[in-house]
Amino acid sequence: MMRSLLILLMCAGIVRADSLDERAARDVLARVAESAGANGVTAPFREAKFLPLLKEPVLTEGTFQFLPPAYFRRTAAPPAGSEMVSDGRRLWIELPQTRTVEVYEFRKVPGLAAAMDAVAAAFGANGSRFRVAGESVPDGWRLTLRPLDSALRRSITTVGVGVARDFSVREILLEAPDGGRTAIRLGRGVETTLRPEDFRYEPPPGFTVVAPFGD
Repeated sequence: MMRSLLILLMCAGIVRADSLDERAARDVLARVAESAGANGVTAPFREAKFLPLLKEPVLTEGTFQFLPPAYFRRTAAPPAGSEMVSDGRRLWIELPQTRTVEVYEFRKVPGLAAAMDAVAAAFGANGSRFRVAGESVPDGWRLTLRPLDSALRRSITTVGVGVARDFSVREILLEAPDGGRTAIRLGRGVETTLRPEDFRYEPPPGFTVVAPFGD
């Protein structure tokens, strides 16, 4: 199943598409924001992370949650079993294998903040910080978001978004200046109502909390 994601991304460029002007592309993104903003998004995900120093992609699957403007949770299935949780100001990364929790403040780690901004932009948040282009394809739309400010461009070059006809996000492709790429495919969403309090995080008992960039 993970390999099918890679094949899909490679073949995306040969699907017949009709270009959208920027206003039409932003209209699609606004509908995405409207769809995600009602109750948030909960969906299974499959991720392929391509790193310049690795020959093979790092493959992960699990459950993805997002609530505008910037609440985020990513729970990886075993054997990884890791969890990432963000309240929009901090990111916690829970690592069961080492029984540690890493915590990062976005104001101290601009590259990490840019990655979170890119994910939020794929769901229609922070759209004013990106130039938006798009095209209509048989099963929906493909949008391409390019950062307008230099701070974002240092970490993200483009954000590709695959949007279904019901305006749900099905694919996200993040591309970095060093050639790294992260491809995320989302399955059909689960009916849930998310609230900001759902993204509060408390470390499990017995886990050590570390702040790699200081308290």
